[in-house]
Amino acid sequence: MAGDFVGTFDHSLDNKGRTIVPASFRERLGTGFTVAMNSEWKALALYPAAKWDCIRERLGRMRDTDPAAMAYKRMVSAYAARVDELDSQGRALLPKPMRDKAGLGQRILFIGMGDYVEVWDARRYAAHEEQSLARMEELIAYVDERYNACSRTREGGI
Repeated sequence: MAGDFVGTFDHSLDNKGRTIVPASFRERLGTGFTVAMNSEWKALALYPAAKWDCIRERLGRMRDTDPAAMAYKRMVSAYAARVDELDSQGRALLPKPMRDKAGLGQRILFIGMGDYVEVWDARRYAAHEEQSLARMEELIAYVDERYNACSRTREGGI
């Protein structure tokens, strides 16, 4: 069953670009998951089939006559690959163009994002985490205002 991806797992890439997918994520990813760039283009994302189907559906609604939409669709599609099965050791091959675009080195982190998984270069993530922690109060206020306004109003609380 897809979903409920949580936690951070430290792994490595071998010289062929393969990595062991954390055991707790394997079953939830299922067979036929997709590797693509994450929404910020700073890491890779592993999307279970159902989540990728939603992304494909959104891409399919874009008009071929809209140059900006086609540029976006082209990039998303060019940096995506289906993983039909893991090898006997639970490894997946992360395609080189995507590893390069995400700046993945030998040490990587798998980060559960609820309904998908991100794969970050460990050093890049450490810098990202440091920046995020430095502005955590701002991020909390942003998320609270943008995504929690309805529940604050209904509950009459803060």
